[in-house]
Amino acid sequence: MSDAMLRLIAEIVAEETGAARARRLTRATRAAQVPGWDSLIHGRIVMALEDRLGVRIDVARTYDCRDIGGLIDYLAELAASRRA
Repeated sequence: MSDAMLRLIAEIVAEETGAARARRLTRATRAAQVPGWDSLIHGRIVMALEDRLGVRIDVARTYDCRDIGGLIDYLAELAASRRA
């Protein structure tokens, strides 16, 4: 799931920021490293993830994620709790 989630996040970030570099995200990438990723775009990324994953995301919790890997881990927690 981690690789698929990384690809999904990279796709959404590229769509929202227009940054070609977003297609090459890694788990260690931080939002500040992606041109155009600001607080407004962050909210749009979260809404797009909610739409595509069918989950409710606590946007405040996403700001606690140090990097994309932390976001992936948080989303995996949400998916696991949804299945339970």
